[in-house]
Amino acid sequence: MDFNRAIYLTSIGDWEEAGTATDRAIGEFGELNLHYDYLNASAVRAYQLLFEGRWDEAAERYRELGKEAEDMDEALHIVWSRVWGASIRLHRGESGVAGAELAAVAGLADQVGELPAQIARLGFLALGEWRAGRHDAALEHATRSLDLMKRTEWLTAPHAYDGFAATTRVWLAAVERSRSEPMGASAIRRSARRACRSMSRLARSVGIARPRQHQAWGLYDALTGKKRRAMRHWRRGLAEAERLGIPYEEALLLSSMLSYGELTTERAGTYRERATAIFETLGAAPDLANLDAKP
Repeated sequence: MDFNRAIYLTSIGDWEEAGTATDRAIGEFGELNLHYDYLNASAVRAYQLLFEGRWDEAAERYRELGKEAEDMDEALHIVWSRVWGASIRLHRGESGVAGAELAAVAGLADQVGELPAQIARLGFLALGEWRAGRHDAALEHATRSLDLMKRTEWLTAPHAYDGFAATTRVWLAAVERSRSEPMGASAIRRSARRACRSMSRLARSVGIARPRQHQAWGLYDALTGKKRRAMRHWRRGLAEAERLGIPYEEALLLSSMLSYGELTTERAGTYRERATAIFETLGAAPDLANLDAKP
């Protein structure tokens, strides 16, 4: 079955073959009027484009998915289109719009009850609140998301990745902040470790999660004084991101090494140039601003 193969190829980052298999499945499901399967395949195609760094195309696919899901009255796919469409807005710095979209779909997401979508919605809400400086609200969402992540040891769906990544990112940001505001720091570190462990569990079955797994553990190590181990994680993650062809993950890893790694001037310049080019191409405004703020 082309669609089962497409999901597997997506999980290991074989984008060309995955795209071909998914497009074929979309055509076959459409001809057979298998609406649910057609929407599933359309959602997977948008997700592939997101990982390939083709964010404009992915955003358009999610908009089309939302319209088709509404026409077919398919609640799960309405949730997917809103949540992952909002994630692109969030990555591009449109936090207010993204937050409104995520809040608007809360009731429907709870009604559907699909764990990856719930984790992603809460994780993206947490990240948006954190960037807006509303740290307590961010940690409330991140706590709820992390509790759901503990229930997903069995999860092998590639689209589970985003919620795990966003939630882990918020907890690691909280660890960094806790170094200057030590009250509650030990509890925050425990939550960050739990989030990193959840990323590691997911990465065992979903290969595209491996770069972020190493980025997350590397950042945790760097923030807790283990910079050599951090650099080992980041180098492994960078090799995975390059092999898998996931530009956003590559740029995040380069950015982490620029922040905490011990790099030669020449290598730091090369890494900064590469990360800047990727963030600019994607339109990842918050990450680009963070990179520009680095010495």
